[in-house]
Amino acid sequence: TVSVTINGTAVPALSMRLSASGPGLATFAHSSGYKPDPAILLSLISSGTLREGENDVVYSNVYTIKGKTRSRAARGRIFVWPSDTLLVVSDIDGTITKSDVVGLVDSIGMDGTLSHTHGGVCEFYRGLEGKGVKFVYLTSRPISLMSYTRRFISTLNQSGHTLPSGLMLCHTGSVREVLVTELVRKNPDKFKEDALRRQVIVPFAAAGRKQEDKLFIAGFGNKLTDMRAYAAVGMSLEDIYIIDKKSAMLCESERAQLEVEAFDAVRG
Repeated sequence: TVSVTINGTAVPALSMRLSASGPGLATFAHSSGYKPDPAILLSLISSGTLREGENDVVYSNVYTIKGKTRSRAARGRIFVWPSDTLLVVSDIDGTITKSDVVGLVDSIGMDGTLSHTHGGVCEFYRGLEGKGVKFVYLTSRPISLMSYTRRFISTLNQSGHTLPSGLMLCHTGSVREVLVTELVRKNPDKFKEDALRRQVIVPFAAAGRKQEDKLFIAGFGNKLTDMRAYAAVGMSLEDIYIIDKKSAMLCESERAQLEVEAFDAVRG
């Protein structure tokens, strides 16, 4: 049995059973599925166990191996936001850091004072947060690096400015699967699009958010695949921003216009 604790309170109604489908998989005892009953979540909100904003959740399991009792736990966060919340989506590597590879390696061994990040990104994102928006961090990093990535987002400090807290979505596959996606198939936008649809758009729609109501007010990335993912979930080009290695930011609609003008100039 996997016990669930939210904000320090045990929640028996959300207890889980380890699944025989594969290592690390568990299903909810009340439904035998991977999603909790919405009625249970509503009751947790009504009781104050789940509160608006960020909530800590711990999944713990006690097991016996070679006659010895051991325990293990996985930590996560549950975000409860009003259905009319406006969201900013940000890539991490190459967008908050200055490059995909060096930024990743640097952040894994970080001490909170990174030199390989875009200067001013913390202050800029905090300014956006001050306007009432919430953040979604979307990364192709594998789930095995989640703890490092969370630490990076929560401890990065630039002249006293830190990054806003936010929902973090990562690649659920192995490092090998991530490398295949990035280097062989070269389509990380498919994963990112799917993650935004399943874990952001669908829950907001279930909460009553109308399709015509704008959900994402901005998307930040550093590659064409980021732009494709954001556009695929309904962001207009005017709301998509690409950040280059020199920390210059360009709205995707402006970049597209510059390309058209350059093409026209060459064509004569």
